Amino acid sequence: MASLLTGRSRVDFWILSFGQLLVFVGFFSFFQFPLYIKSLGGGEQAVGLIWGAGTISGAIFLPWITAMVERIDRKILMLTGLTVLMVSTPAMVLPSKPDFFMAALMFVRGLGFAIYIMASGTYVAQIVPQPERGRWIGINFGFNQAAIGLGPLLGGLAIGLVGFHGFFFFSTAMVFSGFMLVVQIGGRKPVPAAQPFNAWHSLTVFFKEILSDRFLRAFLTLLLLAGALGPVFTFTALYTKLLGLSTGLFFFWYSVATAGIRFFGSGLADKFGRIMVVAPTMILMSAGLFLYSTIDSTATMLVAAVMIGIGFGLANPAILAGMLDRATPQLQGMALAGFHLAYSLGLSISSPVFGAIAENVGYPPMWWISGGLTLCSVAIYVMPLPGGGKLSRISED
Repeated sequence: MASLLTGRSRVDFWILSFGQLLVFVGFFSFFQFPLYIKSLGGGEQAVGLIWGAGTISGAIFLPWITAMVERIDRKILMLTGLTVLMVSTPAMVLPSKPDFFMAALMFVRGLGFAIYIMASGTYVAQIVPQPERGRWIGINFGFNQAAIGLGPLLGGLAIGLVGFHGFFFFSTAMVFSGFMLVVQIGGRKPVPAAQPFNAWHSLTVFFKEILSDRFLRAFLTLLLLAGALGPVFTFTALYTKLLGLSTGLFFFWYSVATAGIRFFGSGLADKFGRIMVVAPTMILMSAGLFLYSTIDSTATMLVAAVMIGIGFGLANPAILAGMLDRATPQLQGMALAGFHLAYSLGLSISSPVFGAIAENVGYPPMWWISGGLTLCSVAIYVMPLPGGGKLSRISED
């Protein structure tokens, strides 16, 4: 099908997307990392706290990362973030127990990833044509989701072949491969910022915009949605091992479902409107989480994985496309930052909370609460807009 995305922009889109696939394989291979924490004597709460450290760093520094994205070439920022990631990941061989040092390394690792993904996301938002925004963002996200399947699967193989220390170097090698692709894209200077960088101003303006009517509803929806998805990423390795099932197989089919629906169904949100895609797919994700609490075989595990994958796979990029619809060119970085802040906060808050739930009352109640959070996010997303605005065919207002 003919597209408005042509020329150098189209070439850069595909190079960047394949680069993201490699980087995300390295990053998401860490879904096996809870097994390492367990091997060093940590419990579910330690897993939740250390994993949360890797997601909270992006949330803490996001206002200033956003300010940098608005002022610095996005390619330079991507390479900077990947360099931080490549230094902090092999350093995981240094801690001998689940402690503050390990959490600090996860914090730095998460910061590097946040810089990379913010710069990458605004780069994509800058080059894709608005009428096809849902389509191309969905495809770009599809590469990321494919990595969620490949990362844990290849990470598990690396652990089996060369042990945990070799696994850390495998992860670093994948990130380096992505780095070498990012080097080849063209530079993309942002729309000039209205004023020079000021740390306090960047912080106050950031939260003023994110909590405004323009973005607040989508932000709260994403916050709960990420909170619901958090235990899937953090505790699936421990949960499936307890049941004698395969973590790699779960994430492989989760990613097949998520990536597949994004590659072939991402244009649905452009055609039928954001809410007509987001609401039913989030309900499907909730049903998958409830089913996940009852799995007793590989077959039911895979059905749950596919339901969660399809639901999240269509809802997430459609929500982001809706946020970008409501943003001026100068606020595209802000919209993407709000998206990632909600995602990071949801993951970082939910990890220790769900870790305490799993350790004290077991895994099934944890999945019930996760499914309930997803239903709450649906309710928030379909609420009427401030001032009685109606949802249009493409945007949220």
